[in-house]
Amino acid sequence: MKIKLTKFSITLFALIAGIVWIYPFIIIVLNSVKTKNGIFANPIGFNSFTTKNYYQAFQQLDFIHSFWNSLIITVGSVFLITIFSSMAAYALARTSSRLNSSIYYLCAGTMLIPFQSIMIPLVSIFGKIDFLDRTSLILMNTGLALSLSVILFYGAFLGVPRSIDEAAILDGASTIKTFFMIILPNVKSMTGTVIILNAMKIWN
Repeated sequence: MKIKLTKFSITLFALIAGIVWIYPFIIIVLNSVKTKNGIFANPIGFNSFTTKNYYQAFQQLDFIHSFWNSLIITVGSVFLITIFSSMAAYALARTSSRLNSSIYYLCAGTMLIPFQSIMIPLVSIFGKIDFLDRTSLILMNTGLALSLSVILFYGAFLGVPRSIDEAAILDGASTIKTFFMIILPNVKSMTGTVIILNAMKIWN
């Protein structure tokens, strides 16, 4: 009886919490298909219906063009970030030298620089050379996100035994083929993490 009561209490609490969480979203959806007079007359009720609001939003905000630009910039940036950061991290993880250590700590140090402090100078420099377009945004996003991605991949590659590289080379595989066909598939979870983190950040 106690177990049933506990389950019922948890279910009831979850239901109430869900309603409270989704209620504002429902109100927004309802008001988005109402006229201005309908919204002011009754914000929480359904007293009118129109799709004009969506049409005006799409036209005035140029939504399709903006969405397409965002998609190209995000996909292009994430692709370059994933390729370059994984290759750089692999090189750092598989060779030992003072230069490699310096590069690793340099990547870690650049993460401490707030984006807001370099945003205006970056835009100013790119503007002076007339290079403020989708390509420039992809390059900026790539440069700004490489440090964290390199560090994440570096830790993942350290967990992959070097014997796998040696076995692939003995079988006649080149370094590039070893990396893309054997090593990178072994860190799929980290690749997914890097893609998701950067995609969310750049899309926002």
